[in-house]
Amino acid sequence: METDEKGAQIFTILEAGDGDESMAIKPWRGACKEPKDHPDIITEKPDQQYEIEFVYGYRCEDAR
Repeated sequence: METDEKGAQIFTILEAGDGDESMAIKPWRGACKEPKDHPDIITEKPDQQYEIEFVYGYRCEDAR
């Protein structure tokens, strides 16, 4: 009981109010915003092809 009284003096107890619960799960949603000035979206395929030379750290133990 003595510890609870000391804890009550140190910490402030706040009531659970109406808040944005999604910020607790996905905190980046409030921080990520679309830039005001960005280049146009290009929908055509690039004229270059890529090829994988080496894969670093592939885990195939539970891959199907």
